[in-house]
Amino acid sequence: MMGKGAYLKRILAKMSIKPKVKKELEGTTPPSVFIGSAHYPYVYAGPMLTEAEESALFDYPEKWVEIPQQKIIEFRMNLIRGKRRVKVDRIDRYVELLQEAVLSAREVDSEAQFKNISGALRIEDESAYGPSGTLERWEIAPARWEHNLEKVFYDEQKAGEAIVELYSRGVPLSKIQKALSVGAMGVKRKLVPTRWAITAVDSIIGEHLFSEARYSEGLEEYLLYQFENHNNHFAIILTPPPWQYEWIEAFIEVAGERTAIFSDFEEGKGKKEYSCVGGCYYSCKLAILEHMKKNKFFGGAFVLREARKGYVPLGVFTVRENMRAALKERPKRFPNLKEALREAAKSLQLPLTTFLNHSRLLAKALRTQQTTLALFR
Repeated sequence: MMGKGAYLKRILAKMSIKPKVKKELEGTTPPSVFIGSAHYPYVYAGPMLTEAEESALFDYPEKWVEIPQQKIIEFRMNLIRGKRRVKVDRIDRYVELLQEAVLSAREVDSEAQFKNISGALRIEDESAYGPSGTLERWEIAPARWEHNLEKVFYDEQKAGEAIVELYSRGVPLSKIQKALSVGAMGVKRKLVPTRWAITAVDSIIGEHLFSEARYSEGLEEYLLYQFENHNNHFAIILTPPPWQYEWIEAFIEVAGERTAIFSDFEEGKGKKEYSCVGGCYYSCKLAILEHMKKNKFFGGAFVLREARKGYVPLGVFTVRENMRAALKERPKRFPNLKEALREAAKSLQLPLTTFLNHSRLLAKALRTQQTTLALFR
């Protein structure tokens, strides 16, 4: 069976999204960087650059929920990924420039010249980006650092502690992830590939939220949240304890590809191995635990996602931020799982049985409830 990463790359390969590119650029970086993972510990690392003078929104996913998908695609396509091959544990002047850019409180003026450059929207390490090229030269103007990021840069504390501290101070996740990626925190510092940094931050904060939320009162009913955005539909059912979490996503004939469904789950204390569905599993989990902690309740969660016609894969941020938005909606309340699912099914394009056929926990929970008399009263 084709894995999710290969499926998403096939989708993008069928989409004609190609910008005009040139070898010299004078503009800004949002600030943003991309660190690849291929051939680790030797990786391609570099800034994301644009000719735009105001680019802060170009790589700020926390602000994208209300922005149309086409505009987000324009953001990605107008960011050129500069790259050089570096060793992750060697902090030279080039890496120091990456750190200076990422720790900036706002856009950083940049000038770059590329040896070669090519462009098309593509997926690498679950992140979407546009043109890329090998850097011949890259210079940035002096920048004022964001004070919270500057603090952890000079502190000698473990990266996990720094991540939680920054989150508690309200620093956006996207900025924390980039700081981790360029080796700007921790005791033994090195570059961290973008995909790994995103999942690491989501996982570390998720574990922190879990440790706090688990002592809250348990739900006594089933809450259904539904949300549509960026050609995605989300149905989230929060349940009474104990903790269990299942993510089931369907890509419905996107770009002419056959419908594909991917799923993963956990119970009890969580998942030890990396999820087979990638970073979106952890982004979704973080949003759920964030919501539970904020509202002082605890339970389980089943999430059904449909990526529909017109969907373009743009990175795991789409899941996290759309899940956050979904959980701000007013939920519908039900006495049991069956009624919650019956209501959720009304807004799904695929039959509910399609999701259940790819489920472990949801199908099990439904079978267990069907043995009680409560559903037949």
